Amino acid sequence: MKAIIIGAGIWLGGNAMRVYERLGLANMLKDRSYFLHTIYIKDYKGNILQQVDNNAIKAKYGNGTHAIHRATLQYSLAEALDYPIHTGRKCVAILEEGSGVTAIFEDGSRAQGDLLIGADGIRSIVREQCIAKADYRYSGQTCWRAIVPMELPPGRTT
Repeated sequence: MKAIIIGAGIWLGGNAMRVYERLGLANMLKDRSYFLHTIYIKDYKGNILQQVDNNAIKAKYGNGTHAIHRATLQYSLAEALDYPIHTGRKCVAILEEGSGVTAIFEDGSRAQGDLLIGADGIRSIVREQCIAKADYRYSGQTCWRAIVPMELPPGRTT
């Protein structure tokens, strides 16, 4: 199976890793990710605003934060399933029937199963139909993301 979506990296916090342990996926994800020994939050000039010792968090709680590429995470989770994942189609409705659920897609096709995982973005049809319609508002914040290849100044490793 090839990667579903290419994107940037994501951090899997210690609490997420505990869930993956319960699902039997933690060791696979640890093998495919990078354990962040120290986490730095810096300002735009590189001055450290906060420093987190991820080893201490791991020692106290049993898990720490791991960094992984989103496509690697998606591939790993998909690889662990025994069921198909439907991509490239827009879900427009959900029908709960007896002990199962049917997803209805914009192209008229349908997918049936015992459960439905809604990973359909910020304007999720799954969430809005199953929980509540969201009240969207602009927060006044903008986030720009990029991957920039660069050489760190001599002596800087983080």
